[in-house]
Amino acid sequence: MGYGNVAIKLLTIYLFTSFLADAAFALNVNFLKDSILAEFSEEEAVEFKQFVANTLDDVKDLKPVVWKSSTSDMAGKLLIMSTYSSEGVSCRRSRFIIKNAQKKEPFQFEICKREGRWAIEATPIQSFTDEDWKIFEKSIEVSLNNGVNGEELSWSNPKTGN
Repeated sequence: MGYGNVAIKLLTIYLFTSFLADAAFALNVNFLKDSILAEFSEEEAVEFKQFVANTLDDVKDLKPVVWKSSTSDMAGKLLIMSTYSSEGVSCRRSRFIIKNAQKKEPFQFEICKREGRWAIEATPIQSFTDEDWKIFEKSIEVSLNNGVNGEELSWSNPKTGN
């Protein structure tokens, strides 16, 4: 593959990721050059971008949604694992599986909506340890079994600061 083709593939990845990421992330996509994302056509990148934006806006947690390219065998599934608020912003932990006849690759992102636009963000949930998750899950269990509907839930782990 010539340099021009590589540049086109990297531009395609940029177009694909631009809705999900800020400029710094989108410009640092060279590590994805061998990824299935590099195989997206420009049209597929636009289709997938619209699919993801609509899904993030409309789909409930834990309901898988399927996407199929209109121009190739490229397909994918998006599963919103959870919806949460981080620093007052709505965020969704999202898992993607993108595949074609030759490859199948998983991706996971924390995607938050700021000023009407979804973007990949680093959120505190990414730094949770196994112990944090256990404390968090126990707090949810206690709240579900004993809490009052609409009552806020808070928890912390003094060891990690989460």
